[in-house]
Amino acid sequence: MKQNTKFLWMYIGILFSFALILIIFAGMSRNTDTEQKEGLKADIAALSTQNTALLTENSNLKAQIDALIAENELLKASDAAFAEAEILLASACEAYDRGDKKASKEILAAIDTANLTQSQLYIYDMLTN
Repeated sequence: MKQNTKFLWMYIGILFSFALILIIFAGMSRNTDTEQKEGLKADIAALSTQNTALLTENSNLKAQIDALIAENELLKASDAAFAEAEILLASACEAYDRGDKKASKEILAAIDTANLTQSQLYIYDMLTN
């Protein structure tokens, strides 16, 4: 029985020592209200600065997106013009191969040479000469 009470007193001593150490650490690390307020103000200022930077970056990215969308639309229109010129050149080649040079020249008159690629322009020049 004496051995059990000895262990019980050791256990109680260890628990109270540990509790005392925790209380001392808590008391030493306690922040005052002014320290907490200053810390919160600093955090708010940092977040505000970061928020402003992110808003600026967001608006720049939106401007880039709008520019890329406009460029995409121009490329789609250009691609459509190339495809239309390709179809007209193919029709003009078929008419030229059949020997109908007049029909070929009429088809070629509808083509805008500014929208032709180098290879299309070469075929256009061959058919017009």
